[in-house]
Amino acid sequence: MVTTQKLANPQEESPVWHKYCGHLDLSLKEFMAIQEGLLLEELDMIGRSEVGRKFLGKARPRSVDEFRERVPLTSYSDYLPLLGERREDVLPQKPRVWCRTSGRSGFYDAKWVPYSSGMFAAAGRAALTGLIQGGANRKGEVNIKQGDTMLYTLAPPPYPTGAYVGPSLQEEFGIRFIPSLEAAERMSFQERMATGMRMAMREGVQLFMGIPPVLLRIAEVISGEAEGPKRRLSAMLHPGFARRMLGGVIRSKLAGRPLYPRDLWQPKSILLGGTEGQVYAATIKKYWGRHPMDIYASAESGAIGVSNWEPDSMSFFPDQCFLEFIPEEEVDRSREDQSYMPPTLLLDQVSPGIYELVITNFYGGALLRYRMGDLLRIVSTHNESLGIAHPQFVFHSRSDDIMDLGGFAKINERTVVLALADAQVPAQDWVAVREFDEEKPRLHLYLEPKGTQKLNQAEIAESIHASLGKVDHDYKDMEDMLRIKTLKVTLVQAGSFMKYMMEMEASGADLGHLKPIRMKPRQEQLDKLLSISAGHSLADWELGKTVT
Repeated sequence: MVTTQKLANPQEESPVWHKYCGHLDLSLKEFMAIQEGLLLEELDMIGRSEVGRKFLGKARPRSVDEFRERVPLTSYSDYLPLLGERREDVLPQKPRVWCRTSGRSGFYDAKWVPYSSGMFAAAGRAALTGLIQGGANRKGEVNIKQGDTMLYTLAPPPYPTGAYVGPSLQEEFGIRFIPSLEAAERMSFQERMATGMRMAMREGVQLFMGIPPVLLRIAEVISGEAEGPKRRLSAMLHPGFARRMLGGVIRSKLAGRPLYPRDLWQPKSILLGGTEGQVYAATIKKYWGRHPMDIYASAESGAIGVSNWEPDSMSFFPDQCFLEFIPEEEVDRSREDQSYMPPTLLLDQVSPGIYELVITNFYGGALLRYRMGDLLRIVSTHNESLGIAHPQFVFHSRSDDIMDLGGFAKINERTVVLALADAQVPAQDWVAVREFDEEKPRLHLYLEPKGTQKLNQAEIAESIHASLGKVDHDYKDMEDMLRIKTLKVTLVQAGSFMKYMMEMEASGADLGHLKPIRMKPRQEQLDKLLSISAGHSLADWELGKTVT
């Protein structure tokens, strides 16, 4: 038997590329045939389980069309009684691991998703695909090899990267982590980073994978732009450390700039998780010396796709999940009418536009026709320059009120309401948007205070920030681990929201559309609100310099 490790050498690169990146050469018909075959296998497995019978009934569907006609679209609340308590007896296969991701405040604390052995292995293949493509300078080239070292910048188990990405990469291709997976799981974030950096300075490191803010934090510490472990590095007398540091300092001095990670290491591949990779791509390349690749994945779905060499294009994997797509107009209709069941399209039916993703797990997974809540933008039906014959996509946004901040915190309307109550900020109304400040994610809250007292904007922001950390632990963890504050508050003039409603009513808008959407309002809604505020319409009092 020929193993992956035996194939991974400079003389035999093509078989490795074909195994992990061969989906790029599939025709659309071949892609859909893989999707159909794996779906029918999944229906056969899950149909014999309690979770399957709940949605499929007694007789499993015999075709893709029958499956889509009979099985309703689902959300996590449909699985909560079965998966929330991590019951293995209801599943089609015993899980290799359980993965956790954030829940919804006030509804459930976490989403737990079982990963069968097949799902676990598929996740490893997908992550390795991203690393291979990220290390290639041309199609078909494989530069990474067995035993390459990766700095442990992953979230530990039971979060997906630590639960299945790290272990599956180690099993699939012999990737070596520093610190080791076993040691890292017993450490705090700060301990993992400090230990990993010491080991990387002594031994070197070839691969990086994680969310962008972590890689930027490391770069800022090394360059002296942020305080951190760098102050302890000078005490390390290991010969390997001294040689690497001396060489790095010389390279940075010759370039006439601060010390960057690329002066210390020459990474073969950088793979970014989260939804904001390309926002950070140029800065990461500046610090690390290599353009990063994005992998689009989640706890519920595993990996869905990975970026190509063109930064505005990602390709879907055919063998991770069954893919369906809800057109944007149908998403809007289902948001307004909770009883409406929107139709879906398959990958060979989509055209450029925005769609909500619906997935069905393969390999004995538990989720059927599961609405991810993510909006993807299909940018093209193919990529002619790269010879890819199936649709290309990028992540667009969340379809609901959840706002993702750097892959750490997921803030929704209820979270903000609880934080305002905890901070005792009297708010007439507010809207929140996600922005980027120097390429770092920021929650920008536009708030109209209630009452006539003059309020200090900076003090309000500090109070709300502290309260967000109380009501959302992921938000607090983000500040603790990355040393960044992601909240900005802008106070709008008194009466702005009332004036907005009056103008919308006068224009003939129906009752449900008189107010701007609180979380992620449309740009025209925000522009209108700020224009009203700037005009001091209906202002009973002035905030003066406290308003920006």
